[in-house]
Parts: sequence; C-alpha cells; structure tokens
Amino acid sequence: DKYRIKARLVELNKTQVWLTRELIKRGENVTDSAICKYRSGALNTPKSKRILALCDKVLKEYEREGLNYAEAPQNRERTEKYI
Repeated sequence: DKYRIKARLVELNKTQVWLTRELIKRGENVTDSAICKYRSGALNTPKSKRILALCDKVLKEYEREGLNYAEAPQNRERTEKYI
C-alpha cells in the first residue's frame, strides 16, 4: 500500500482498531474490514482514496509527536521485522 499504513502502525505501536477509532472521531463512517480492503486495493473508490489519505494524515500527526516508537533502541528489531 502506497502509504505503508501497516508498517507505520507497527512503528508507532498502534493497531488498525486504534486507527479506525481515530477516523471515527474525525467523523468518518468506516470499519476495520473496510480499511483492510482499501489498503489491499480490493476496494478502489473515491471514498477508499479519501480514507487512505486521512489514515496517512493521522499517522503523520502521531509520527511528529516526538520519539517515534521505532527509534527506541529496544524496539528497532521488532519494527524492522515487519517492514
């Protein structure tokens, strides 16, 4: 997936459920299974493109918050395994 959503969630030690809840807080009507289909390309619609872009925006906000989870020495090996 072009936004590397799954890898970035691992780097931030977040789950797709967390991401779905963040999108719902922002007023989106979306489910975990829909996000999975959007990421895989199984659903390629204007809504899927909008949701993936919003996922990217949410992840960027958390990546900017300071020390990224992946940068902590004890987490590097775990993160690299999923990338």
